[in-house]
Amino acid sequence: MADGSERDVFISHEKTDADVALELAAQLRASGYSTWCYEEDSTAGGSYLVQIDRAIEAAHSMVVIISKHSLRSPHVRNEIIRAYESQKRFIPIRRGMSHDDVLRAQDEGDDDRRREWRMAFGAAVSVAWDPDNSERVAAKVAEGLKRVGVPPTSAASPYAPPRISTVPRTAPPAFATSQTTSAQQFDAREAGARFVADLGLPTDAASIQKAFETPIARVIVAGLVGALGVIGNLQTLFGAIAPGPQDFGYIIVPLTRLINIVAALLGLWLSVRLVRGAWALFQGDASAENAIRRTASQELFLIFSWFAVTLLVIMFGVPQEAATARSPMLSYMIRGTLMASVPVAICRYMFTRARTGAQHPA
Repeated sequence: MADGSERDVFISHEKTDADVALELAAQLRASGYSTWCYEEDSTAGGSYLVQIDRAIEAAHSMVVIISKHSLRSPHVRNEIIRAYESQKRFIPIRRGMSHDDVLRAQDEGDDDRRREWRMAFGAAVSVAWDPDNSERVAAKVAEGLKRVGVPPTSAASPYAPPRISTVPRTAPPAFATSQTTSAQQFDAREAGARFVADLGLPTDAASIQKAFETPIARVIVAGLVGALGVIGNLQTLFGAIAPGPQDFGYIIVPLTRLINIVAALLGLWLSVRLVRGAWALFQGDASAENAIRRTASQELFLIFSWFAVTLLVIMFGVPQEAATARSPMLSYMIRGTLMASVPVAICRYMFTRARTGAQHPA
C-alpha cells in the first residue's frame, strides 16, 4: 500500500475492467469511503504483489468486479482467496453479466475455481454495473457496506487522486495525456510481475521458500539430481575406459584412471538409488525421504573422498618433468567437485530441513 493506512474498500478487478474500478472508486470516495485501486494507489518501483497483499490485509471489505475477463483471471482469483482468508466482506459487481451468466461461467471452469468463488462470496447479493448511472450503483454498494458493518470513515478522501476519467474523451487536456502516458509506463514496468502472477508462480522470497519445502519440490529435486548424476558418472566412466586426447592426466598419472573408474561406478550406483528414491516418494512412500537423505550424504562423502585421494596422487605422483601439468589437473578436479557436489548438497539440505520440520512442528 502506498501509505500503509487502512482503507474501507479494496477494489479487485481485471485490468480490462479498470474503467469500472476507477469510476466506482471515485463514486465511493464521494460517499465518504476510502478505497484502494491498483491504477491509482500502487507505487512505482515496488512489487505490486506485495502492495496488493498489504492492501487486502488492511482493507475492511472487498468489491469484486465480475466480468468474463475477471472470471478467468488467476490474479483476481488469488486476491479473492487472500481476502476470504482474511475474513473480509464481499460485494460483487457484475459487468455485462447476469447472475445466471456468472453461475454458468463458474460451472464451465475447474472444480477448484468454482468452489473457491462460491465459498468466498457465499450468499452475497451482487449488483449489476450500469455505465449510464454509476452513482446509483455506488449508492447501492455504499448501502451494502453499511449493512455489513463498514461505515464511511470520512466525508471526503484526503488522498484521492485527480479524477482523470471524468475528462471528456473527445478533447482530453494536456495534463491528462501526460498522466495517462505515465500510467502506461508504470504498467510496462510491472508487466513481468503480472505475467508471473498470472501463471500462479511464487515471486517473493517467503513464497519461493515455501514452494521448495513442498513434497513435490523434493521429488523433483531428488529426481533431477539423480538423473544428472547418472549422466555425469556415465560420461566419467566412458572417458576413463576409453580416454580421449583431453584426458592427458591418465597418461601422466595412470592411477587416476583407476580411481575415476571406481568412483564413477560407485557414483552411478548412488545416483540410481536417488532416482529410485524419488520415484518411491512420488508414489507416496514417506520412508523414501530417509533413504534419499542417506544416499545424498553417501554421495557427498564419495565426491570429497575422490577429491582427497586424487589430490594426494596428483601432488605426489606427477613426475618432475610433467610438473607443469599439475595446475590444469587441479583445476579440472576443483571444477568437477563443485559441479558434482553442489546439486547433491542442495538435495541433502532440502531433505534434512524437511526432517527437522517434521520433528519440530511449528
